[in-house]
Amino acid sequence: MRFRQSNVPADAPFIYAWNDMENNIPTRMLNIYYYQSLNSSWSFMQDFVITPNDKINIVSGFMFEKKSLQRDYDMTSGEAVNINDFNFNTYAYPQPLVPYTNYTNRLFQNETGLYSQASYEYLPKNRLILGARYNKNSQFGDVFVIRSGLVSIFNNLVIKLLYGEGVQSPAPRILYGSWTFQGKNQDLKPIKASTTELNINYLTRNINATVSGYYILSNNTILQTSDGAENLGRKEVTGVDFFMKFKKERILGVRSMEIWTNYGFCLARGEEKPIAQTDGFEYDILGDIAPHKIYAGTNINFTNNIFLYIRGRYISEKNAIYSNPLKTIPSHYTIDANLGMKNIFNSGLGLSMNITNITDNKYFHSGIGSADAGIEPGVWENGVWKGSQGYYSSLLPQPHRLFIFSLSYELNNLKNR
Repeated sequence: MRFRQSNVPADAPFIYAWNDMENNIPTRMLNIYYYQSLNSSWSFMQDFVITPNDKINIVSGFMFEKKSLQRDYDMTSGEAVNINDFNFNTYAYPQPLVPYTNYTNRLFQNETGLYSQASYEYLPKNRLILGARYNKNSQFGDVFVIRSGLVSIFNNLVIKLLYGEGVQSPAPRILYGSWTFQGKNQDLKPIKASTTELNINYLTRNINATVSGYYILSNNTILQTSDGAENLGRKEVTGVDFFMKFKKERILGVRSMEIWTNYGFCLARGEEKPIAQTDGFEYDILGDIAPHKIYAGTNINFTNNIFLYIRGRYISEKNAIYSNPLKTIPSHYTIDANLGMKNIFNSGLGLSMNITNITDNKYFHSGIGSADAGIEPGVWENGVWKGSQGYYSSLLPQPHRLFIFSLSYELNNLKNR
């Protein structure tokens, strides 16, 4: 049994500024609001494991969840004032809201589910996996999904062929706890997706090599825009990953060494623009998904207690989502390292130094939401403030070079004394 709460606290402030054009005279105004949203859920889950014999394994279970979700945010506001007259010390702030439950402004959602998965070894080291899940949601209705798989082992080679389906209900915030210009829509439908994957792994004492290919199909994906959230059509993601790791003991004068690398290619296509901005179905390259990713690193244990870990990554240039004014997100690379010593002089103490972004690169991640703010700084023009183009950042700046020193102590060392 589990109880969870996810709240926007009653004293969460929001500062809103706008251009008041009364009598065609621009005046920059400001107001401060307090918002509150209280959400909770009770859930109960129980699994059963049935093993009739050495070849068959069955995992089944059921669940029940009762959610209490707030629809519109509770709100209180101060007085709108000219921004030139605003003073943090003298402004008449609104009173923070008192946490309470208004039952006329709540949604009570119940969900029950049954699930079962069976694994059958039809030949030595060969397994067939079949599973299904049925869920009934008081708001979104019935859902039935399946999963299946084949797993075969041939000496050092493991081959997996997997298929699975899933459903994701819309988050309460974009259903109720927001505003139309931030993506609210009470008529949204759950996202439906399926994944097909082929995985081939070769494993020996010193080598671990994996090739994975996958195809993901999603329907009813959710897009948040200034006109409200909406369900779009289909999106497809096709990709392949290559992983290789080499491990060797007693090499080049060190106790052990691992060298690994991973390359991933991804092609993501589908509908991304609001339906009102398209002429029928448009199959575009999706934004915020890099087509190429490379990771590489080494783990070196000089002795039982002294180690060095190094990791580098490269993320290729990618398209921005349609609403981002930048259109593309630049590529970037970073290098991180962690040097440490354990059990210093048999004391149980450990000391490590972690350095991220060693080369101190300036780089950014994709913006959030509609990412429509742009990157031009705000300016005053003819007495009118022209700020961001939208509410959501187009780029998220990432940390420069960062040093983290850690001191640790192993309690097992104290026990063994």
